[in-house]
Amino acid sequence: MPTAMHAPPAKGLRRRSLAFVLLTLAVGGCKKPAVSTTPRSGKPSYDVGAIDLTAFPADPAVFGRVLLMPFGEAAARLASLKFTARSTFVFSRGTEEYEQNDVSVVVQDSQSNFHVVLDTPENETEVYLIGETLYVRQDRGYLRSKPRRDLEPEFWTEVAFASMREALSLFSPKLRLAEPRPEVVAGRNATRYSLSLATKPEEATPVPTALPRPILPVAPPSRWRELARPLDLQGALWIDATTGVMMRLQLEGQLEIADRQVRPTQLQVRFDAGITEVGKVAAVKAPDSIPEFRRVDRPKNLLGFFSEYLEPDTDKPAKSGKADKGAKAR
Repeated sequence: MPTAMHAPPAKGLRRRSLAFVLLTLAVGGCKKPAVSTTPRSGKPSYDVGAIDLTAFPADPAVFGRVLLMPFGEAAARLASLKFTARSTFVFSRGTEEYEQNDVSVVVQDSQSNFHVVLDTPENETEVYLIGETLYVRQDRGYLRSKPRRDLEPEFWTEVAFASMREALSLFSPKLRLAEPRPEVVAGRNATRYSLSLATKPEEATPVPTALPRPILPVAPPSRWRELARPLDLQGALWIDATTGVMMRLQLEGQLEIADRQVRPTQLQVRFDAGITEVGKVAAVKAPDSIPEFRRVDRPKNLLGFFSEYLEPDTDKPAKSGKADKGAKAR
């Protein structure tokens, strides 16, 4: 993704993963949804109460409740699932072009064990959570195990799942959800909403862009989002009729980034994500791994093992002991 708007979108662009870009773009404020709590066991728990979908998407509170739902809550509502997201971003300016493709896959079983793969042009990250043990691999390295308590395992599942709401937020404040109709998705009853750009402000559905908490502790890329203007959008969003979970999002859109007056940068977005295998995921098994490398503490006296071969230090004062007692007696 571009780090400066005057840089060309091909040769001058630094490669950034889509997960990085989408999840660091969130700015502004909105009403926060019900968030997880962490009991003494270290595992988060979620509010899985019923959501009144009759007010979706007109009621901002209900709309935000659905779009800002964390992955852990979605998994708790559906018992087990597989989530897959594929995205393509194409930046072009004149004859220059830069394309980026990303794939994210999350499989979680009924015991909250999961397997995540985040594949971007920069690297591939693979993560397992089995009980209280976390296994992490970067690119072609070894899977290394470490205690769950050392990290927040939910970080990786949220990176993947949050891409749906962040893809939608690219087209705010012109996003319009309309024409709801019942359909079956992944064997479940759902409501399909058509996506388009509103021609009038009152027809738009404002997208909550503030996440419940920061996902990555970094600043957003240099202002390209603020300069982007949606030009076209088509697609659909499917919401589970029972739980309110976003079951699928499919969209194609175009944005113009007003980085200069003549031939500004164009951005083509293709995004397809969805949940499958609801309640049918087999138990996620622990993979082959090696323990996390830990550096041992350096000894306080580096030459202690060699002390018997060293000459005594005559410059040091005598230690207090019998000699001192004798001096006091005299």
